[in-house]
Amino acid sequence: MLLPALALSVLGLLLGAALVTLGRRQAFASAALDGFSLGFVPAVLALRMLPHAMGSLGVRALALAALAYAALWWVDRRAHARDHAAAHPFHPAAGAGAGLLVPMLALHGMSDGAALAVALSSRGVGASMAAALILHRMPEGLFIASSMLPSAGRSKTAVALVALALSTVVGAALGQALLDAIPDALFDGALALGVGAMLRLAMHSHAPRPATARARSLAGLAFLGGVALVLALPDPAGLFRRAHPQELSVQAALIPLFVETAPSMLLGLLGAGLLRTMTRARPEAWLRGGGSLAQALRGTVFGAPLQVCSCGVLPVAQGMLRASLPVAAVTAFMVATPELDVGGFVLSVRLLGLPLAVARFVAGATLAVGVGVGVAAVARRVALRVPAKPQRRHGLLSAPRPLASLPPPADRSPAGVLRAGLDSFDQVAAWYVFGLLLAAGFEAAVPPGTLARALGAWDVPLTAALAVPVYVCAQGATPLAAMMVHKGLSPGSALALLLVGPATNVAAWRMLRQALGARVAWSFAAASLAGAIALGALVNRIVPAGTLPEIHALASHEHPPWELGAATVLALLLAGSVLRLGPRGWIATMSPSGAPTAHEHHEHRH
Repeated sequence: MLLPALALSVLGLLLGAALVTLGRRQAFASAALDGFSLGFVPAVLALRMLPHAMGSLGVRALALAALAYAALWWVDRRAHARDHAAAHPFHPAAGAGAGLLVPMLALHGMSDGAALAVALSSRGVGASMAAALILHRMPEGLFIASSMLPSAGRSKTAVALVALALSTVVGAALGQALLDAIPDALFDGALALGVGAMLRLAMHSHAPRPATARARSLAGLAFLGGVALVLALPDPAGLFRRAHPQELSVQAALIPLFVETAPSMLLGLLGAGLLRTMTRARPEAWLRGGGSLAQALRGTVFGAPLQVCSCGVLPVAQGMLRASLPVAAVTAFMVATPELDVGGFVLSVRLLGLPLAVARFVAGATLAVGVGVGVAAVARRVALRVPAKPQRRHGLLSAPRPLASLPPPADRSPAGVLRAGLDSFDQVAAWYVFGLLLAAGFEAAVPPGTLARALGAWDVPLTAALAVPVYVCAQGATPLAAMMVHKGLSPGSALALLLVGPATNVAAWRMLRQALGARVAWSFAAASLAGAIALGALVNRIVPAGTLPEIHALASHEHPPWELGAATVLALLLAGSVLRLGPRGWIATMSPSGAPTAHEHHEHRH
């Protein structure tokens, strides 16, 4: 039985490479393959390979994967900084990422072969195990071929594939002796590093996104099919069913939370459409008059019709700075627009309760005005350094749009409201899904009371400080904030996350530093952080934790038909969003450099 299992494992490796070779022959096949890889490979890495490494290394495996991901991210940014020098020795497009990973994947192949030899010594290969063997190795073949073929050619790619196949055979021949001689930590450490690097290279592509609606739809269908295929595989480790005592598993939390929040998301979609179509656009001159306080107030109001997520704020803010608008208005706009998003508010009412949702709305507006006034006071003493021309396309200062592109759509018919709402929904859909996944994993993996004991009375300032590196949309942060309170943290700490994460993050700081200098950027970060901490402490005094909905009660109660209907509609809208934007465009809405502005996306749809 070992020989058929080895053959199936090698077949999966070669099948992944063959798909890449076939997909390179025409644009539609290439788009479908890219979509399938983007859905299938990260899901296999995160749900099958990484948990295997964590079985022996624990949280260290997660740290190694994050280290490898961050290292390749940094290398790629350096490559971009060198004007996309394709000959740069560490540029992923040159195949160096694959070359560095082949030894790690060979170690994983040896481990797989040895494990097969031991596991199949007393039983055969069933149909489900055969499918699992093939699909388990496909991501490696997809990754090696897609990374090495464009630059290294067929011969070097074939050598790498043969080396991986031979490593599996060697591991099977040595069997138990290999597992006894080499510590599991070596195998699993190499696997964790490989998972992080492969995940980075799978998520990031230098190839252009599909240009036509048909190609994007085909890629979207393949993406959804890849995710569905991974979820349909047997889960021998019971990953989705495991949780700490008295906590919900991912399986028990994810779908109920989706059903519970679906009506709120649909109501937010409608509200965003109404705001964008019914609110009168403000002219550029309106932001210039008065002192800093008046400018900050106007900047707070200015972003309301746009209904763009935090990912869409930075390109608009860049355009505002290039138009020489007051710093008070621009920085207030940066804080207020993601905080006052109508969809985020409606979702907060469902997951955080009305008192904290209202407190979040008021605190967001207050913080925006305070930050605008404070940063303007610092900026008066600093010579502005806003560049006259756009910077590199893949940097933070990419493709700014003039303010003339910002007015909301003029069509106020029901169809126009729906189109405007869908435009806004496309910008937050990926964040919403990510937020639910993160909250469900958080619920299952973190023991109750652990965070409260770790942070203690300092939970508000520590949460605010930890949220600074985070770049997250309001719809993504809200489920996590609700889960934090469920785990024992205070409402003020949840508010601090919601205030700092969407607006005051490293991406916003970097943009301001490049445009206005370090002093202005640091004053923006300091004012936002201090304001969030003060407002969080105030909320702890006026909003009791008992006013927040209980997560277990939300997940366990019987859902009425109208909630199930809303969930069905929302699932269809999410699938439609993937098909409209294509999987890479959909995921790019989570990135400051990849998210379209509201008007850009409106034009793209038409």
